[in-house]
Amino acid sequence: METWSVDQVCGWLVEKNLGELVHRFQEEEVSGAALLALNDRMVQQLVKKIGHQAVLMDLIKKYKQKSQELKSPGETAPVMQAEDEQCSSPASGGEQTPSFDPADNLDNGLIDHRVLKQRRNVRHILARNKALQWTKSYVLPEFPYDVKCMLAERKCPDHSTRIRIIEFLQADMTKYLQGSLYPTTQQYNDVVNALLQAHPFLDEDGCGFEEAVCLDSEVDEHINWFQQEYVKTEKDWREIDKRMSQTLEIRRKLIGGRTPLKDILKMFPFLQCPYQLFREFQLLTRTDIYKKTRHILESYSENILTSLSLVDNPINIALQEKMKHHTDEDTLKHMKMTATCLLLPDAFGEDSSLFVIVNDKVQVSTPVLEVKNPFNMDVCEFSLYLEKERLTKMDDCITALAALIASFHVFGIECPRRLSQTLNFLETLIFDAHSPYSPSMKEKEKEVGFQHPVT
Repeated sequence: METWSVDQVCGWLVEKNLGELVHRFQEEEVSGAALLALNDRMVQQLVKKIGHQAVLMDLIKKYKQKSQELKSPGETAPVMQAEDEQCSSPASGGEQTPSFDPADNLDNGLIDHRVLKQRRNVRHILARNKALQWTKSYVLPEFPYDVKCMLAERKCPDHSTRIRIIEFLQADMTKYLQGSLYPTTQQYNDVVNALLQAHPFLDEDGCGFEEAVCLDSEVDEHINWFQQEYVKTEKDWREIDKRMSQTLEIRRKLIGGRTPLKDILKMFPFLQCPYQLFREFQLLTRTDIYKKTRHILESYSENILTSLSLVDNPINIALQEKMKHHTDEDTLKHMKMTATCLLLPDAFGEDSSLFVIVNDKVQVSTPVLEVKNPFNMDVCEFSLYLEKERLTKMDDCITALAALIASFHVFGIECPRRLSQTLNFLETLIFDAHSPYSPSMKEKEKEVGFQHPVT
């Protein structure tokens, strides 16, 4: 495979039912050697669909393992010796002994398979020796020109530049590995030490480079598993919970280090599931946010909807009209809770467009709910948006409101100033912390008619 041209790689992709990737591989000029040097992050950039990423990495891994089995060290010497005997023995039947000189065979349009085997065996021995020796004195590769300029000027790299350097180092490391896609922790440490010895300023506070590199060695295996599991129809939720708990600290470091949200969601796609969002919130706060949110809506909906400031609100008027057509108590209760979600910011005189969008396009980057057909229980739909992209869809107002509150905490997003009293009110009830109420909050509570339920 290492001798394949770009066209041969593309033919192999078609053979493996990955024809959709051909155009991208042609654009990036991925030859056989480049294909074998791909690491997980490079594949993520090269291939959009997670399913294709998983299949491609699995095919490369299996090829390397198969090559390793075919060229095990114990078999190398006897094979070479047998081939040497064949080459030195006279040809029978008066036939001329074929030339094994590569140039001669190229002229004849033929390269003898025994020569190719010898070449592969020699390359394997050299690679083994190199793999054994590289950790003792790892030599950094030649970085791209712009990265070299940044290093020469001793500039602290931004997040995207750090990722590029990491990917470049990982690609270089892959060349030394034998049938494995994952370097050992010791190998990672050797590479990091070589980098920091050559460029000590990368170890200074604020650069965050050593931590970023070390995180890869800890989390890569989990990330690959998450991405493969996410596309399965039947998921192993017990294992998902276990791995999400194991990677919590790493995830908090990434989020705290302002890693872009799209990168976080690509590494941990299950954060797009409301259940995992709630579980993450519970791991951080020891609070069942769904249960608390349900209690808030059930306890305060009636007071909010009958408060003077909301009686003439168009949403409240629409609710009263819709309720005339229903008699089922559960349906009426659900409609009231949905209206409460929509009207809560208005009760505090704040900007409701930062909280919920009804039958309209999302325009804000902070977490916000989108609601379609709010009072039609059969087709009502809630969606949570982050950075103007849909994160997840939900069927009921309790899940939606809980997911909105949780997303601010889980993703470390600062509350918009024009929504602060609304979220303060909700969080005060969620965390059962009545004492932090400010005078203005108490006044607002009294103004809209809120009454704490009797325990």
